[in-house]
Amino acid sequence: MRPESAVIFCDVFPPDIGGISSTASRVASYLTIRGTPPTVICVKEDFIRTIHGKMEFKNKTQDILTSFDRHTEYTEQFMNILPEKITPAFIVSFYMGRCSYLAYKFNRLLKVRHSIVCVGSDIYQHFERYSVKWRYHKMIKWCSRIGLLSESMSPYFIKYPEAGEKLMYLPFGFDHHLFTPMVAEKQYDFIFVGRSKPVKGLDIFLEALLKVKKSCRVCLVIPKFAADKDFFNKCFSFAQRKLGRHKIKWLPEQTHSELAILYNASRCLVMPSRSEASPHVILEAMSCNIQVIASNVGRVIEMLGTKECIYNTCEELVCLLNTYIDNKFDNKPCYRKRVLEITDPDREMRAYRNFVGLQDQP
Repeated sequence: MRPESAVIFCDVFPPDIGGISSTASRVASYLTIRGTPPTVICVKEDFIRTIHGKMEFKNKTQDILTSFDRHTEYTEQFMNILPEKITPAFIVSFYMGRCSYLAYKFNRLLKVRHSIVCVGSDIYQHFERYSVKWRYHKMIKWCSRIGLLSESMSPYFIKYPEAGEKLMYLPFGFDHHLFTPMVAEKQYDFIFVGRSKPVKGLDIFLEALLKVKKSCRVCLVIPKFAADKDFFNKCFSFAQRKLGRHKIKWLPEQTHSELAILYNASRCLVMPSRSEASPHVILEAMSCNIQVIASNVGRVIEMLGTKECIYNTCEELVCLLNTYIDNKFDNKPCYRKRVLEITDPDREMRAYRNFVGLQDQP
């Protein structure tokens, strides 16, 4: 008899890079069934593949979605992406977009439970897009559970009565052993970590730096995956033309160990996102016990446990940056202690196993 395995869909899965990929990697470790690890399927725009597997589709994901809608040749072929020696027990998909729609199609073919984890921009940025609303209705109707990483997501589901009691609030999760305080020289006044997409607010931070009174040292960590090249070029050009008095270092994506060193070499993380749910960069910086300045989005205030370094307008951000440069913040951060209080891997594991219906299984 073939062993049962969970099937996890996510859009990026380098487990050592990126916020939601870290969550997907951690959750995957929770969802073993009688010793059998989950099958993780990575869905990107130009390919679909099984992590640690041999099957890979070089077709555009949109072509596969279209063929699914037309019930054409990909349906049977795509089923072959699953390892032959396992029986799918249930499906978990991260991000209510193409990942969850492919997972929904799998669900309709396999007749197993499908649980969706909503991560942030899939709800705040794309949920009202007319072109994909019909897909949301299908996914919500046929899934078993919908996990929310922030309570601020729940109002978006009012228009979807079929969501009903499927909504479930998921707790914080974070491996604080990866990010710890270190004795290090402070090379940067501010550090930004995020993709080059408007939602991450890099342009907001750069425009605020233009109004900061003193010159400062800035580290910008910009991963290349899921990047908006036009937006990045616009930001880079702005920095080159107008921010010459600041020392700005641009870096590509970093591993967790490299990021931990950069956090500890910085005095303050700036997170200027236009929307987030439970941003990992906040927990990472807190765990390294450095100061945080952040926009008032998602669960950030709940994470920090204070509103002291939270801003709502660009003017407030400039004021906070100037205050920090002048060393006028009242208290040194005790964020490491806060992270240990609010993140509990055992609680997260129990929540996710309950989320997918595994609470009574070994």
